[in-house]
Amino acid sequence: MPHNELSTGYQSTADTSFILEAACRNHDTRIFIDETDTNIRQARKICDTCPVTQDCLEYGLSLPTSTMGVYAGLTSRQLNKMRVAQQTVFVRHGTYAGYCKERRHNLPICDPCRQANTQYHVEKKRRRG
Repeated sequence: MPHNELSTGYQSTADTSFILEAACRNHDTRIFIDETDTNIRQARKICDTCPVTQDCLEYGLSLPTSTMGVYAGLTSRQLNKMRVAQQTVFVRHGTYAGYCKERRHNLPICDPCRQANTQYHVEKKRRRG
């Protein structure tokens, strides 16, 4: 895990005390910051032996999406995919917009949104005449 405050200037408010136990603490941080294929392989070998990968993963996910580096054996691209997957989708239930959002995000469609969709199409058909 790179020492992010040094590498990017970003000051995280996350707890970083786990770094004292991290397998990477005595390794060159460039291995973790410069995401070349060779460095990623080296970083992953180190991460595979680390007792604090869960803490490192949580820390990596708390950083800005522009942060480069390997955290818990994951590249910045993989971390960004996880961030997107973890985003909460807010739905205004009982509305046509809610129905559309549930469809767009492959969420189960609730009854109030299904009814709002039906009502929307009934009204749309009525207006057309």
